[in-house]
Amino acid sequence: MMRRLNLGLRVLMSIALCLLALSMPLLSGCGIGTQGQSLTGAGGSIGIGNPTGNPGNNEGGPVSLAVVVGAHANAPQVKGYTRLDQLLAAAAESRGYLAFVTVEGSPRLFDDGGSIVGSDAPSQRLRDEENAAWVQGLNQLLSSQVLAESPEADTLEALRLANRALSAAPAGQRHIVVIDSGLSTSGVLDFRQDGMLFAQAPDVVAYLKSIKSLVSFEPGVSVEWFALGDVAAPQDALTNRQRSNLEEVWRQVIKAGGAEVVFHDEPPSSKAASGLPAVSTVDIEPEPLPELIAADQPVVFDEGSLHFIPGTNSFIDPDAARELLRPYAQQLAANPILHVHVIGTTAECDPQYSYELAWSRAGIVVQTLVELGAPAEQLTPEGQGWFDQWHITEVDENGYYLPGNAAQNRKVVLVLASSEHGCVL
Repeated sequence: MMRRLNLGLRVLMSIALCLLALSMPLLSGCGIGTQGQSLTGAGGSIGIGNPTGNPGNNEGGPVSLAVVVGAHANAPQVKGYTRLDQLLAAAAESRGYLAFVTVEGSPRLFDDGGSIVGSDAPSQRLRDEENAAWVQGLNQLLSSQVLAESPEADTLEALRLANRALSAAPAGQRHIVVIDSGLSTSGVLDFRQDGMLFAQAPDVVAYLKSIKSLVSFEPGVSVEWFALGDVAAPQDALTNRQRSNLEEVWRQVIKAGGAEVVFHDEPPSSKAASGLPAVSTVDIEPEPLPELIAADQPVVFDEGSLHFIPGTNSFIDPDAARELLRPYAQQLAANPILHVHVIGTTAECDPQYSYELAWSRAGIVVQTLVELGAPAEQLTPEGQGWFDQWHITEVDENGYYLPGNAAQNRKVVLVLASSEHGCVL
């Protein structure tokens, strides 16, 4: 049968290989195509038709999927997951809609579109066998053929395209399944930008709203995400804090678009994706801090190094904060002539109690330094809000808010009172 099939011959070849492995007749009821088409064989057909009245025992109508596949450089090889297999099986049993979307610099619908899938063989036994074979073939397809063709990775745009693909699905359950690190390197949500890895999620949402770039999800769509934060060389691994913040950013971005998301924390494949277009690396390590407080160089603890719970003066990890501050406390204790100003600053978008927050963060750093042995009389806390001398602009040339810059403006700075930076506001 030579008719053009919507998901393409690559799908058919993968499923045919799976059927052969199971010693079933070649293409025995195994076809995926456009509306009204099917491939028939001795066992019945898996094809396209009116989804109403199709075999399957799913409640709530057909189960439709758009699978966002992050098979690109700097990421582990895509693998199957038990939960994904369950969703694929449900789609096949209910004659649901399926589409694949690639994560790359220019995300695309794999083989130009999706289609209704599932067996319409005359008996439940044959339908179960054919649908099981189809799921196995699909996993082979995911790991070897749904691959990036353009450089970089734009996960947000891939999500948008997956949502649009689901608009063609029949009424029923609709799921977007994402298999990707979420570490975008292009588009409007580019984590290569300074400060983006520790930008606060509400700031990112506000930014996307301001440029009208949130994904407005189809009603009833749910998102399930695998492999978030999982990377491969030459991309450096994310810290636990960075992974946590990345997850929160995507959670709030998806929620602001009208959908809920579940993140599945399962080990990634041990193999790295290879032979694919280049993806830039995201700089994971913050700027190195000066080892000592010196007259010519302030010590700047931004949110990439000293982590506060947003809107509070509480450290996310008090033990890590103490270890970060310890050498500076030791320096002060060993040099009683040094007098240091501890200056708290905030972003412009922070609430009206900006000065209060800045003062309280400076105060908790002073308190911690004293607990670590620094003489209290050598430390002066200050809160400068967003009027500090190190402040950087939080809007671009078009007036759009920059969440990465705002993150860099939330900091605590240690400066010698005798230095050019030591003036009290």
